[in-house]
Amino acid sequence: ATASSASANAAVAAAAAAASQPSPMQIPLHGLATDDATRLLQTKAHELQRELEIAESEVEALRAQNDNLTKELDGNDPTVVGTGKRSASLTNTLILAQRELKEAQGEVDKLRDELVRARQEAISQGRAMAEELEELRRELRSFAAAKINRDGNANFDIPEGYVLWFHSNALPQIFSLASPENADSLLQPHPTAPVEAPNLPMGITVEVDENAVAVALQANEALQEQLERVVPSRLSERQFWAHYFSHVHAIKAHVAAQARARSAEMMAKNEGYLFDPQLRDTFISVIAEGVLVRRYSPDGSLNQIKLWMSDESTLTWLVEGDFSSEESVSLSDIVKIELGKTTDTFRVGAGASAIEELSFSLITHRITLDLEASARMERQALVEGFTMLLRGLGR
Repeated sequence: ATASSASANAAVAAAAAAASQPSPMQIPLHGLATDDATRLLQTKAHELQRELEIAESEVEALRAQNDNLTKELDGNDPTVVGTGKRSASLTNTLILAQRELKEAQGEVDKLRDELVRARQEAISQGRAMAEELEELRRELRSFAAAKINRDGNANFDIPEGYVLWFHSNALPQIFSLASPENADSLLQPHPTAPVEAPNLPMGITVEVDENAVAVALQANEALQEQLERVVPSRLSERQFWAHYFSHVHAIKAHVAAQARARSAEMMAKNEGYLFDPQLRDTFISVIAEGVLVRRYSPDGSLNQIKLWMSDESTLTWLVEGDFSSEESVSLSDIVKIELGKTTDTFRVGAGASAIEELSFSLITHRITLDLEASARMERQALVEGFTMLLRGLGR
């Protein structure tokens, strides 16, 4: 049971990672024009820099010429015959050289001003591009979150509080479809979830979602071996996937029905108040292994953190890969849980780009944990779980 739970949790993470890579055709790449403009501005800045370096070299040469003329003029003795005319000629040459130096210096100053403006434009354009890219990343995360939520709970009426229970009970059964002893069951679709109507109108066919196939393979490596057992010897690849998803749908529908029945039973037993020990135990077993979420800090920074229960009353987290960053808080210190972007942290820096439907905050007397899940169903499961734990403490 423990192995099944661990693999089930791994499946949720793998499915989220795979679904976070949508097809390029579905993403508006509106940042490309900004990228081209930035490159042009950077090229212009480099060209101005080269012109400035050449102009500065010319100015240095003119300065050296001026210095030489000045020395030569100062070294002439006006009492010596013939030196008067030469001195006058040198003076005129020096005046012309000084004029050229002044003009060259003016050109250098002009180039410097242009270079400063070009660099400022490049910086401004770069900032605009960064904002554009952040918006694109936000769209990608929103797309992935919506997809995971849509694919995970489509056509299933899961009662409030039972999202995590639903997945914890459905995923082990879905994983077992890849075992050798279940190969024969995939030779036909599940009887409660047919994949094709007997008489489809002309021009209509049933196709397999390639994105769903990629997610399934990434979540469960054993599924590739099951595929090779029956394809092409007994089924076509299209038939295999159609039958597989038919069985997945049947499993989810059955577990969802169990969740509804259990919820109704618990509500009746507790006079309209939902209290189910199984829900609490399921959440504790999952959160004990840890979940990865995004944490937004008041200073505007963003980190991926691992969040877990280090014991029955302590919530612990650390920045992924940085073991020196470990922090913890007692569950009894959590004052309330807020859905969405309600705190000041979500209004500044990276927090401004967080997705409303995925965000929530655990507010304590000392700090606020402002978090973003990878999918709506994940946020719902986390919020429901922490709410149960707090209710158990009489909060």
